[in-house]
Amino acid sequence: MSNNAVPEEIVVFSASGDGDYKRERIDFTSFLKGENPDANPVIGLGNTVFVPAEPKEKKPFYVNVIGQVIKPGAYPVTEESRLVDAIYMAGGFADESAIDKVTIIRISSGTPKEIKIDVKQYLISGNEDNNPLLTKGDTIFVPMMEGAKRIPSVHSAFFPTICVSIIGEVAKPDIYQVSANVSMLDILKLAGGHSSQADLEKVTLIHEIDRSENKQQQKVNLKRVLTKGEFSLLPKLSDGDTIFIPRKPDRTTWGYIVKMASDISTIAIAFLILTGKRY
Repeated sequence: MSNNAVPEEIVVFSASGDGDYKRERIDFTSFLKGENPDANPVIGLGNTVFVPAEPKEKKPFYVNVIGQVIKPGAYPVTEESRLVDAIYMAGGFADESAIDKVTIIRISSGTPKEIKIDVKQYLISGNEDNNPLLTKGDTIFVPMMEGAKRIPSVHSAFFPTICVSIIGEVAKPDIYQVSANVSMLDILKLAGGHSSQADLEKVTLIHEIDRSENKQQQKVNLKRVLTKGEFSLLPKLSDGDTIFIPRKPDRTTWGYIVKMASDISTIAIAFLILTGKRY
């Protein structure tokens, strides 16, 4: 039986003489404990034994919610969670949010893909096409309504600022309003730095073209910048840019097994040589 089997709820189906089926519930646990030997009946030819299973616990995973929500951050969800669930975990939409232009940034084959969602239509019609299921690694971006008034800070009143998003393998994915002359490294520092699983050789800058839906992607090798000081590789940031820090690909189990097998073989051969044995 599997680990999630429920032996005390086993059911045996057997054919009766009138062409119908007889259903008998068996508490097999009582037999395993030695309490009831009759709980291990003889199974006849043609009988069917059904062993129920407890539903597997749905392991949560995290998605990032950034932009015009009350509490931006990373939130645990399950495979049954949908877009609006995560938004309301983040406190719901903030004032002046463009709920008809929500974007899910989803990683596909190591490349970020943008999915535009009109949540307003879901709230009006209940159509689940506008409230999709979430997957591991998703980032939900709720933009500000076009024409919304921003009150500039004292700093930005005298110095031009831009808004840049950073997502992926960082401590604090979010949208940051910064001075127009900051670099990608400055944004990374504001976001609390990268995780140990970050693939800094394959960072992607998603550049917004003329406030349209057209996007331009540029690969950046941040590892070379950090280790060799090649700061010329850092692109100039613009308002609306998104920085994506991907995760390193997992080591394959097969490669690990081959390495372990090789190491064990080497040790075994050395042992035979040292003991004077041949093979």
